[in-house]
Parts: sequence; C-alpha cells; structure tokens
Amino acid sequence: MIIETLPAVKKNIDDSAILASREGRILFYAELCTTSFFTLDVLLRFATTQHPCRLVTSVMTWIDIMSVLPFYIQHTLKISKNNISGLRVIRLARVFRMF
Repeated sequence: MIIETLPAVKKNIDDSAILASREGRILFYAELCTTSFFTLDVLLRFATTQHPCRLVTSVMTWIDIMSVLPFYIQHTLKISKNNISGLRVIRLARVFRMF
C-alpha cells in the first residue's frame, strides 16, 4: 500500500502492467500472503469462538474484516486499485489496532 504511492509505481495504473514486472509480482504475492494470513485469522476466530454474537458485535472483528475486503473486491470484480483506494485506507486501522 505504501509503495503504491511512489511515482514510478503510480504511473502504471494498469494492474497487468504492474504484474508484468518482477517487483510487481513480488508485491502481489506479498500482499496475497498477508491477506491470506489475516483472512485465515478471522475465519479461525469465527470457527473457534464460543460466543459468536460477541465476536460479530466486536468493533475489532469488523476492522479485521474490512481490512481484507478491498483485496477480495479488487480481484473478484477486476476493479482497478485506483477505484477502491478509499477502502484500502481501512487497512491502516489494522496497524493501529496493535497499539
């Protein structure tokens, strides 16, 4: 997300052009791995909770869900990163959650 603000990366608006470069593929797979990890975290919490109502009403759970949604929305609907940049800001909430 931070690297996408660099002018050299920002010029490549087309996602296929970014994936054509070696660095673009590395960044894509890094994002895929971290998003998969956080998705697995949320799914395991839902699978192992004894109080699902408490989990669903937790603000932190919704922050976690909203932090992985932009990735899935972008790749299932084939939307450009520029069109969902507002949703991607929600990922910052996950970072601040740690503090």
